[in-house]
Amino acid sequence: MLHELYDRSRMIDLPGGALCYVRMGKGPAVVLVHGIPLSLATWRHNLTSLADNATVVAFDLRGFGRSEKPSGDYSVRAHARVLGQLLDALCIPSAALVGSSYGCAAALQFARDCPDRVQRLVLINSVGYPATSHSIERFLRIGAVAWMMQLALSHDVVSRALFAYRLRRSYASSETIPPDGVDGYYSLFRRADGVASFLATLRQFDEAAVARLLPDVQADSLILWGDQDRVLPVWLAKRIQAALPRAYVEILPGCGHLPHEEAPARVNALIAAFLNSERSLRRAAAD
Repeated sequence: MLHELYDRSRMIDLPGGALCYVRMGKGPAVVLVHGIPLSLATWRHNLTSLADNATVVAFDLRGFGRSEKPSGDYSVRAHARVLGQLLDALCIPSAALVGSSYGCAAALQFARDCPDRVQRLVLINSVGYPATSHSIERFLRIGAVAWMMQLALSHDVVSRALFAYRLRRSYASSETIPPDGVDGYYSLFRRADGVASFLATLRQFDEAAVARLLPDVQADSLILWGDQDRVLPVWLAKRIQAALPRAYVEILPGCGHLPHEEAPARVNALIAAFLNSERSLRRAAAD
C-alpha cells in the first residue's frame, strides 16, 4: 500500500522545520528526491531494492508529504539547500542523487552548487525546459490565475478531481496506478498547509533557470525517460542530455512520467548498474 513506507519513517529537525525521511541499507549513500505534489511514497518499489548495496535515503521535500510546511521560500534553490541540510544532519558527506520530475531540479541545483558532494546523478523524466505542459507554472505568477487556482484547490471535491486527473496522466496505463494511489497521494497532499506550499513551489519555479544550470553540472548523469510521458515529452531527454557535459539517456518503453513506479525492476537495475559502474561518461563520449 502507498503509505506502508511511512511505517519506517522518522522526523528530523532542521533549520526552518522538520523533515520526514526513511533510511535503509548500508554502503555508499543514495538520496531519492521525489516530484511534486507527490511524496517519498513514490519510491516504495525502489528503496528496498537499491538498499541491497547502498545506504538509501528517501525524504519528503519541505512542504510535502509529512514534512513540515512553513510559509516562506519554496524556490528550487531553497529545496536544494534543505537537501544539503539533511545530508549534514545524517552525517552524509556526499551521495548519488536520484530525482524524479521536479525533484531533478533540486538535485541539479545541489549538484551545481556543491559538486564535491554529488557522486552521480540519475534524472527521471526531469523538468528543465519551458514550452511544455509544465509551463502553466509561469502563469501562476499572475495574481488572478494564482488566486483562482488556490480557490479551486481549497474546495475538496474540485481539488481531488484536479489531483486525480493530473496523477492519472502521469501513468502510461491505468493498470499501473496503485489501487490507493489517488486517495493515498491526495491525503498527503492535503495535510496541513500542503496546498499553500505546493502553490508556492509552483510560483517560484523557473524552468529557464533550471535549464541554465545544466552546462555547469559536472557529475556523471543517467537520464531515464518513459516514452509514453504525457506530462513532459520524451524529446526533452535528448535536449537535457545535450546540455549536460556527462550524460547518458535510456528510454523506457511503455512507461509514462513515473517509470520508477511503472517498471521498478527495470529502473532499479539501470540505477544500480549506473551507480556501480566505474566508467566515466566523459571518457566514454570521447572514445
